[in-house]
Amino acid sequence: MKGRSYTEEDSRRFRDLIHRRTGISFPDTKENDLMRIVIRKGKDAGFENLRRYYDALSSDKRDPFLDENLINAVTIGETYFFRYKEQWRLIRERFLPEMLRRKREQGNNQVRIWSAGCSTGEEPYTLAITLLESVPDMHLWRIFLLATDINGASLQVARLGIYGKWSFRSTPDDVVRRYFQPVAEKLQVRKEVRDVVTFAPLNLVSDEYPSISRGIHDMDLILCRNVLIYFDDDRIRQISNRLYSTLTPGGLLLLGHSEPTRLMSSQFQLVNESGMICYTRVELAKRTHREHASARIPAHASKAPPPKPEDPLQSARALVASGRHDDALAILLPLAERDHPDATVYLLVAEIYAGRGKYADSRLWVDRLLEQDRLNVDAYRLLSVICEATDQWEEAFQHARKGVFLDPDSVLANYQMACLYRRRGDASKAGKYYRSVLKLIENLPDETTVGGGEGVPVGRMRDAVMALLK
Repeated sequence: MKGRSYTEEDSRRFRDLIHRRTGISFPDTKENDLMRIVIRKGKDAGFENLRRYYDALSSDKRDPFLDENLINAVTIGETYFFRYKEQWRLIRERFLPEMLRRKREQGNNQVRIWSAGCSTGEEPYTLAITLLESVPDMHLWRIFLLATDINGASLQVARLGIYGKWSFRSTPDDVVRRYFQPVAEKLQVRKEVRDVVTFAPLNLVSDEYPSISRGIHDMDLILCRNVLIYFDDDRIRQISNRLYSTLTPGGLLLLGHSEPTRLMSSQFQLVNESGMICYTRVELAKRTHREHASARIPAHASKAPPPKPEDPLQSARALVASGRHDDALAILLPLAERDHPDATVYLLVAEIYAGRGKYADSRLWVDRLLEQDRLNVDAYRLLSVICEATDQWEEAFQHARKGVFLDPDSVLANYQMACLYRRRGDASKAGKYYRSVLKLIENLPDETTVGGGEGVPVGRMRDAVMALLK
């Protein structure tokens, strides 16, 4: 690419393209910085001028690596361990003790935390260290700590967990000694800390969350710090609504100090904690549908159903997809008591309870599904997920194999087998099943949904598997 100049039209076209793909807005003050990156990436890709580079990125048959390289270059975030010490103090001294006490009283041993926009991983690893430091009986808890980012290169750095000195500028020396080990002239997060965190790609402006199938739901704590500042007002409102739906009732959302808080969803309840503004989702007891929090079917369930929709099952699916699980149950539970209900009703209820960590309740609904259909592949896949979550590995593999045996072309059954082998450290067998998934979906449109229950869009499945294979 000759020269380093660009026109106003070039700038507009690339800013619009990046906004469409990522939701990120670049103001005029950042135009030169952005275009320097665009020109450099275009030159690296071998394009003679910006027009040809733009046309290649805009083509329906574009090379996905072109997209990825540019997006990675414009979404690099700066972070470090224990950034915003007062928020970590709040998490350690107030939030964690109160949350764990409440869960003990409820008999719920599942903790779900999400670092949204995790960049190179310092934030989620700080969360993992905070948990290890603050929860002495951590082995008794089922902790799911998810960390997501749109930038694939940043996620690769995060998974390795190797950092230079600048990342430790707020980290106490004793913490460095306990949780990091020297690697050449850098430091690597120790394996016991890395094992706490699950990294995954996610674009926050997408409709891929909340989602039971991806595990992005019913979060007790969400950190979304210094992320919203990059989006325009409409995108911030959209993300805010999705974050609210992804929180569990009573869950907490923490933002960065410079976030545009005026645009946050009015559904949130603002909480002032030691001078810090936090956001919480109001407890369901203060709203509606609390009676459906248990998997037991009340005898009077059909006395006060919600207004009857034209297609109640489709409405329930939509509610599940938007994270409104209790509203979905208000439709599904009465449907389950009808004569010969659709098997999907049982499956959706089972998925909701499994997603909440109520595995015994979920199994009751899977049993009802299997009474109706002994060959239901999704039932065995979900049984495998439940057994995996409760460390019943032999049973988890047994149910997953049965699902693949019943339907070798089931995308989710093959995906579950891959996930099991991956968690057991068998990369070879995991790769075999991941490649089977890709082969099964290679000719399917991205918007097609696979699997029963909530289902998973093919495009989302393809992106997830390709990221895992990398």
